[in-house]
Amino acid sequence: MKMSKEQYETLEAAITAVVNHWGKDACYDYAQQHNHERLRWKLLSLAERNLRFSDDHPGFVDGHWKRVYPQCVGWNLYGELNDNHIDTALRKITLNLGV
Repeated sequence: MKMSKEQYETLEAAITAVVNHWGKDACYDYAQQHNHERLRWKLLSLAERNLRFSDDHPGFVDGHWKRVYPQCVGWNLYGELNDNHIDTALRKITLNLGV
């Protein structure tokens, strides 16, 4: 895996927080309605909102987004990784979480 251990552990913790907030049943339902690949990328999107943006972001201020994991200043997976690298990590994380 091309992702660093630190990046992986941070991403895993953030996705775990999202799954805990959303619930495994909701993840299962989402995957059934769409597919597992789309679930993985949806979880990434929700985790990245938390990792990349401060509480001052309009999504959090307006209540459209929910803070479930602390911001990680400077978070940027795409600085050195591509979608294939990220998807490899997402597959492992979702498998470990059972979603």
